[in-house]
Amino acid sequence: MAVKNSKQYDHAQTVWEKAECKTFGDYPDLYLRIDVLILADSIQRFRKTMKEVSGLDPLNYITLPSFAFDMAKKMTKVKLELFHKGSAWEAKLRYLENLHPAHSDYLLCPERRIVKQNELSPYQNNDLIDKLSGGKFAETEKLVATLETKDRYIIHYRNLQQYLELGMELEHVYRVLEFDQSPWLEPYITANTIRRRDAKNAFEKDLWKLMNNAVFGKTMEDVI
Repeated sequence: MAVKNSKQYDHAQTVWEKAECKTFGDYPDLYLRIDVLILADSIQRFRKTMKEVSGLDPLNYITLPSFAFDMAKKMTKVKLELFHKGSAWEAKLRYLENLHPAHSDYLLCPERRIVKQNELSPYQNNDLIDKLSGGKFAETEKLVATLETKDRYIIHYRNLQQYLELGMELEHVYRVLEFDQSPWLEPYITANTIRRRDAKNAFEKDLWKLMNNAVFGKTMEDVI
């Protein structure tokens, strides 16, 4: 049998001899033992680091985002409540026609909705659907940006202010949900950013970046 990569073969032969393998089964068994020990060493180091920083054991959590979110709440001592005071609006916003040319590339108010086939361009219908999908079109919900009027659009007050400043027209307000807000995550984000800056290896740099990203992701979950 021809050996395509002599360096890899020489390495495998060295491992075989050093580990005193007797059968081919000994070789994968050795690999598995080494793999498990390295993983165990890594997770124990991870647990030690997290316990020192937060006092929490990540193995008590199913996912890293759930652990990171509890770590953030413990570090900041914040008491999160359901919305009860503040500024998310359900409104009707009209896209004035004079805005269409200026906004054609960067549209405001993206929304999730089902795109109908009659909304597609001739190119999409003729070239894409007919030629690539055999004329079949499946109506599925997509995140889309259009120049249409947005009815019962739910929006944060800062985004609403921005859209009105950019020329959209507020036609009707259905309801306003008030809530308190503050930069409560700032101490957590700053602390992890400093830890990432001071990290001595790539693993720790990626870890502290992920610990921030995971919490941000938890705040964006759609629980419905």
